[in-house]
Order: sequence, then C-alpha cells, then structure tokens
Amino acid sequence: MRSSSTTRAAAENPRRERNDWAWLALFVALLPALARWWLSALPGGPDQAIHVFRAVELDWAISQGVWYPRWSADLVYGYGYPLFNVYGPGAQYLIVLLHRLGLSFVSATLAAFALADMLGAFGAFAFGRALFGARGGLLTAVAYAYAPYVLMSLHRGALPEALGLALLPWLLWSLWELHRLPGALKLARAAALFAAFPFIHNPSTALAGGCGAALIIALSLVVRGRERWRSTTACLAALALGLVVSAW
Repeated sequence: MRSSSTTRAAAENPRRERNDWAWLALFVALLPALARWWLSALPGGPDQAIHVFRAVELDWAISQGVWYPRWSADLVYGYGYPLFNVYGPGAQYLIVLLHRLGLSFVSATLAAFALADMLGAFGAFAFGRALFGARGGLLTAVAYAYAPYVLMSLHRGALPEALGLALLPWLLWSLWELHRLPGALKLARAAALFAAFPFIHNPSTALAGGCGAALIIALSLVVRGRERWRSTTACLAALALGLVVSAW
C-alpha cells in the first residue's frame, strides 16, 4: 500500500507514476538504431578521423600532466594549433575516457557515438514523459532516435554535434521541471546542463539557448498569476548562470 505522501504526489501529477516498463521498452526500441555502431572500423565520413586524431593528441597531453591543453602541438601537420581555445573538447574527453577503459581509439569513437544516441533518446523520453506520460515519452524518444539527421551523425562524423543534440532534451526537461516547481537544486541542474554546451559544441550553445528561451516564453504565456513571474525568472536565471559558469 502506498504512503499518503506518495498517493498525494501521484494525485497532483498522475504523469509522474512509475513506469519501469517504458524504460525497458525504450531500450528494446533503440536496439536497431544502435546496431549501426557495432562496426569494426569507422565508415569513412568526412570528419570522423579528425576526432580520433584530436583524441590521440588530448590523451598524450593528459599523459604529460596537461589536463586541459590550450596548444595542440601535433595538429596541422605538426605545426601545432590552439584548437581547444576556440573549440570545446568535450567529445574528445569522452573518447579518451573510453580508451582508458580499454577500448581502442576507433572503438572508443564508435562507442561515444552510441552513448550520444542513447543519452539523447533517454532525454527525449524524460521530456516527453513529463509532457505526455510514459507512452508519449516512448514515442518522443523513438522519434528522436530514428530522425534522419540523428541517424546520419556517424556517417557525417559529427560527434560533438551529436552530443550537443543529446543534451538538448535534457536541458528542455530541466527547464520544464524548474518552471513547474522552482527550487535551488533544479536551478543549479538546468544551469549546469546549459554550461556544458560550450564545452562540447559551440554552435549547439546557440541552438540550446534559443530553444530554451522559446520554451520559457511559451510556458510564461500558459501559466497565469504570481507563480508565472517566479518560475520564468528562475528559468532565465538558470540560463544566465550557465553562461557565467561557462565563461572561462
């Protein structure tokens, strides 16, 4: 028998009922999409090898005690380049982490693509479930995972962009939750998610900021009364704090 607090929470928001079956169904639905990552080599997209080379360079720098290299000495035909001053290295850090867990650099790159797809699909599920319930969340996640643009991410070699797109539904979900019931922890979570975008993919930062602002405006038009201003201010503060945190 449920406790009174659990029953009351479910009555206030029936879409927050536990739906463990939906997570399992989502994982099964994603298996065909993930099958394209079970390869022994990169399929030869225009930008795939670049991420491997950058990950090798980053791994070497870390082995020398430089955890965030500003200068990449071996890039651009050995002349060097200040790549990570202007381009977020988050995708390369993920490849290096997977490599240090035992994968080759190529296998680590493929695994990073698969993780990006799964991260985005589960984020779409969380956001869709908050809006439409478990079945709606499952449909949203499948639509995300099988979108042609997402399916082409491996062949285009767009790993940083894939990771940026994967974070987007999580940011929208966090802003939705913050607007629904503002709180310090929820504000910090939304700010941290937004601050991660420049570290991963610069153009995705503008996309995330625009989508986040559009969601905040839409929610402010729906909610009435004094709570609207409190919730809207909290969401805008989260985006502003994310920019401040990532300003370094």
